[in-house]
This record gives sequence, structure tokens and C-alpha cells, in this order.
Amino acid sequence: HKGYVKQFEDYSHDLNQFNLEVVKQHWQGKKLLLSHSMGGAIAFDYLARYSHDFSGAFLSAPMFDIHTKGIPKPVAQFIAASASLLGFSGCYALGQSDYTPEEFALNTLTSSQIRYDQFRATYQQTPLLQLGGVTYGWLHTVFSFIKALDKLSITTPLFIASAENDEVVDNQAQHKLASRHKNTLIKQFKGAKHELFFERDEIRQPLLTSLYKFCDSIG
Repeated sequence: HKGYVKQFEDYSHDLNQFNLEVVKQHWQGKKLLLSHSMGGAIAFDYLARYSHDFSGAFLSAPMFDIHTKGIPKPVAQFIAASASLLGFSGCYALGQSDYTPEEFALNTLTSSQIRYDQFRATYQQTPLLQLGGVTYGWLHTVFSFIKALDKLSITTPLFIASAENDEVVDNQAQHKLASRHKNTLIKQFKGAKHELFFERDEIRQPLLTSLYKFCDSIG
């Protein structure tokens, strides 16, 4: 399956509607926004552009920029924009394909074989979850969205959990954003790959401890 969205701001709109129509109807206490990867970028956009009542946000490996696999970023941006303009937005980008199970030794997501195997087993059991690689249209939309995030600012307390060995998102962009915003804590988890919540216990447990402490700090 190919992931698709016309513009990433649609996700922020959906999150706002979900908060208004579902969460607020069932919970009146303090709320923490928990997100991961692409969800971290969406959460940041939502907190900046919508009126909300979240006391804080915990962002796991947020996608404030992405790795372009050895291709210079300006070149990748040009290729994605050109391919989309020429009508190839629905085609897989260079090097991308349908979902293919990958050996643990080659994976870029986690260093925990147990959790990796569980993750892949779930995919095998539920084909609808099998998301393939990225398309030119997705890349073009992502580059535009990331650029727009640089112009936003928020006052909501943030905790950014950064994976030291992240090969999916650019963790330097996380540090850059954290330095620009007050009430933002950032912690790098040594040895961690992108899927922090699927990591080995020696990485995952400190992550959970940081999450619980952050929850306590915002009341």
C-alpha cells in the first residue's frame, strides 16, 4: 500500500476534529499529546495553528526533517517536485517499492530483535498494515510541510526524544527546533534507532521513565 495525503495540514485538521468531537466529550482532565515520527511533525503543526487544551507534548523521534539516502537534499527536493509536476506523484520514488519483509540485520528501525519480529509478524498477519515505500508526491508534500514548520512557534511544553542512530528522520533538525523554542526539553537516547518505543529494554525503559517524569512535570 502507498501512503498518500494531499497536504499534511489535513492531518492536523483531523487531529483537531478528533480532539473536539471525541476526546473533549470523554475527558475533562489534563491531557498530554503523545506522538511519534511523522506524528511529531503533525503534532507540532497542530499545537502551533489550533486553539487547544493540551498541557504538553511528548514527541518521539519527530520528523522535522528526513534523510535522503545519500542524495543531496536540494536534489531530492527538485526530483520530487519535478516528478509530481509531470504526473508521477503516485509512483514510488527511486529505490522505493511495495512492502517487503527485511532481515533484522538490515533493518533501520530497531535494535531489538524480539520487538522487530513481533512487528513483522503483525504485518504478515494483517496485510492492510503493510505500507510500502514513499512516493514522489509524498516526498514533495513532506518537503513543503517541513519548510512550513520552520515558520511556526509554540509555547506548549515539549519533550523531544531523539534517537542517536536514526536513519529515517534527521535528528539534527530536532536539536535545531528545540533551541528555538522555550519550554522544550530534548534528550538523545544512545544506541537507539528510529522506533524508540520498539527498542531494547535498556533503551526503552529510560524512554518510558522520561515520559512518566514529563507527565508529572506538567501536572
